[in-house]
Amino acid sequence: MRLANQGSWDKLDLDLRTKATDVLLALQLGKAIDHLHKVGYAHRDIALRNVLVHYSSPREISLKQVLKDDPKELLENSLISDPDHPDLEECLFSRELVQNLLKEGVKTLNVRRFRALLTDFGLSMKPGEFNKSTKGPLVWMAPEAFRRDFPVNEKSDAFMYGITLLEALLGRDR
Repeated sequence: MRLANQGSWDKLDLDLRTKATDVLLALQLGKAIDHLHKVGYAHRDIALRNVLVHYSSPREISLKQVLKDDPKELLENSLISDPDHPDLEECLFSRELVQNLLKEGVKTLNVRRFRALLTDFGLSMKPGEFNKSTKGPLVWMAPEAFRRDFPVNEKSDAFMYGITLLEALLGRDR
């Protein structure tokens, strides 16, 4: 079991929560939802409160090592947080960025790692099943989810994902 040392996304410490952090977590949440759909389930309760966050303190990495190793884990879960490179502060990683930095002579960078974990599968159902009740998170529910004669599908999750992104990106003072 993975540790989520920051609690839920909606309670994430404001010192850690930046627009770049929200974008990174949103990308990870989208991948988690996509995986859930590929294995044949609709979540039906996607909200910030159901996304746990793990954070790792800044650490220095070798850019050459990033390109030698499989950089997928680093590229998908890290933000640059390096006082020596303020122009890159809170920048998302990409292979092209690492290659350009190496060309400029940058050998190491400090990075912060985040991981979003989708939780609370209590309302999950297989697509095609029918709602037995209209219980659920009203603010996040797709309009069709209120109908008992409407089969569950991934589109309702897409609606909830959109509402969750609005909540994350617009629902706080920044």
